[in-house]
Amino acid sequence: MEFVGVSNAVFRHFLVMSNELSTPKVLFCPQETNPSRIMATGFYPNPSYGAVVPLKGDFNLSYFIGVDAADTNVTMFLLGDRNITNRSGVVGGLLTLAPGQAAGWSQEMHQGQGYIGFPDGSVRLVSNAGLTEAIAAAGDMTNRLAIP
Repeated sequence: MEFVGVSNAVFRHFLVMSNELSTPKVLFCPQETNPSRIMATGFYPNPSYGAVVPLKGDFNLSYFIGVDAADTNVTMFLLGDRNITNRSGVVGGLLTLAPGQAAGWSQEMHQGQGYIGFPDGSVRLVSNAGLTEAIAAAGDMTNRLAIP
């Protein structure tokens, strides 16, 4: 939460997990289509490993992070594909998905669908209709997503 509102850099949220993740390669979707995005191969530069592409910017990511996700509410969005959108768009680095608000997936990845990871460890591929249902399942909670 220290980064929310201070820095729009989503990659910093993932950097704090570098001791938990074996590689930042898992933060880059195999179906990533944007040529300006580059998969990181290490969390930090390390000359002893040779040519390491360090995680140093949002261009190394394919996934958003749910800044309000908590394991006490398994319906909140923990992370997911960055091609999620709504009519309001990203404001201050955050996309806000409120109950009853229209949202969807761009065609940029996964043919207008996207993956969402939840705090219980589950991951689902959801369509636009499934996204509407997932937002509704959060009840009165608003999902704030930091978009890379």
